[in-house]
Amino acid sequence: MSTAHAQRPTTAEVAPTEAVLDLTGAQTGIWNAQRLEPDSPYYVVGDVVEITGEGPVNAGLVARAARAAFEEADSLRLRVFDTPSGPRQVVSDEPVPLPEVVDLTGEADPRAAAEAFVVAERARVAEACRGMVDRALFSCTVIRLSDREVWYTQLGHHIVFDGYTAAMLARRAAAHHTSLAGGAPAPKPAFGRFADLVAADRAYRESEQSERDRAYWLDRLTPLPEFDVDDAAASGPPERTVAARAVVPADEVARLREFADGAGVTWGEALIACYAAFLHRVQGRTDVVFALPLMCRTGAGLRTPAMAVNVLPLRVRARVRTTWAS
Repeated sequence: MSTAHAQRPTTAEVAPTEAVLDLTGAQTGIWNAQRLEPDSPYYVVGDVVEITGEGPVNAGLVARAARAAFEEADSLRLRVFDTPSGPRQVVSDEPVPLPEVVDLTGEADPRAAAEAFVVAERARVAEACRGMVDRALFSCTVIRLSDREVWYTQLGHHIVFDGYTAAMLARRAAAHHTSLAGGAPAPKPAFGRFADLVAADRAYRESEQSERDRAYWLDRLTPLPEFDVDDAAASGPPERTVAARAVVPADEVARLREFADGAGVTWGEALIACYAAFLHRVQGRTDVVFALPLMCRTGAGLRTPAMAVNVLPLRVRARVRTTWAS
């Protein structure tokens, strides 16, 4: 399988040698996955930030605040290129464009129009990014629904962007918006350098700790339970995405926290235990293995926008007499 190259000079040819970076382990996984499914649109991720106010919301100011945040994140300006030794990347010095403002205030149902626009925009960005090589891998559009409601999208190829990054960017954009709206100085820089994250990732992968971790997980997960043939029929890329929303009542959240406190765990760990028990019940298995997303960040990675999240197998032994605490 090959990756198409642009006819003009590639990023690699114009970048200083010292600026060329390896892909991290997490990025390499996404690179390989997209190349195995070159037509898949599901490697573009992101979210929509919805802003409402008691008074008018200035869409132009939102666009400026978002751009200010994006300019500070090295990973949003990454350009990936292919080489005989494998993929490499550089941080482009191209300026971050001001997000386009799409005005939907004249639509009969602005919210429905905005939701349809987001679906179409995600498909457009996925098509533009799926080749990965020598192209912008992040996009933002501001959507004006009314004088008091403005959305903006944060969409990027998963090789440069993850959910943790999205949250960091939203907080940073909010800080810039506060400064711009009040005429105050811009907030102090908050993000780490992407090159430092790459160096830390490489140091770990070349360390003895990495070898010990690998041996642990091989022992923990070998052998895995037999794959259910009936489950195979549901495998493969989905034809469409279905979104569902539910609000958990405050009293239910309080009960979950109370249970977690009693068991000496976090509410998140309690929720994971609930899911394991659910799978045990519906599958009739005592050896339950399921995918668990983890942010996989420590140190400087906690303040560096990048793709670091990973999905790891969690193995739980569940029997009739298994208690929550165990």
